Amino acid sequence: MLGVDAVEEEPFCPVSPAVLAAATERAQAADAVVVGPVAWGPGNRPVLVLAEAALARGVPVFLVDPTPERDFTGGAVWHDLQALERAGSRAVGGVDALLTELRAVPGHG
Repeated sequence: MLGVDAVEEEPFCPVSPAVLAAATERAQAADAVVVGPVAWGPGNRPVLVLAEAALARGVPVFLVDPTPERDFTGGAVWHDLQALERAGSRAVGGVDALLTELRAVPGHG
């Protein structure tokens, strides 16, 4: 749909060092970073550091349908997502809204 290669990990497994390294490499080269609507646990929480680093570089970050109902860390991830929003990431309600936002990213309209 977006024409990019995704970095994926097995569902409900901690993010492996190799997958985190691949995701870091892709995020550092990206014109935008998308945090999808996934179930969050302690094993995939480190991925949010990539979004924080992207924001620090001035790269747009989009949070797709962030909700506390998918946080299985006792509220830690929900706190992280809210901090990302306060730092400048944009929450979008779904794929259509995400695609609209991505089209507005400079050089990608």
